[in-house]
Amino acid sequence: SQLEFVQLLLQIGLLRRQLAERKQLAWQALLRHLPAEVKIHHSDSGYFLWLELPAGSDAGELSARALAYNISIAPGKMFSTSASWTAFFRFNTAWGWGEREEQGVKRLGELIREMLA
Repeated sequence: SQLEFVQLLLQIGLLRRQLAERKQLAWQALLRHLPAEVKIHHSDSGYFLWLELPAGSDAGELSARALAYNISIAPGKMFSTSASWTAFFRFNTAWGWGEREEQGVKRLGELIREMLA
């Protein structure tokens, strides 16, 4: 029915706003907690952020270290056969944002600093 269609559109609109807000909160937390050498590639579309570690860094190594703390990131080499993506990782921003996520980003920043030392 037309009413159901309108309700569906309203639900989609609400979901899009929630996801955009979560992406903004994640982006702000990453800016606060990650070293300045990490580049955050931000786009208005999608619900992921791509992050770039300094040249010579391996996001796969970071992913393995982060998993020990129950932090999951997706290394760029999962998405490409090219070695040029070794320093990149994808960060999912679709999850609800709270203290647990904030602490996870803070720990991720600490792990990156350890790798760069």
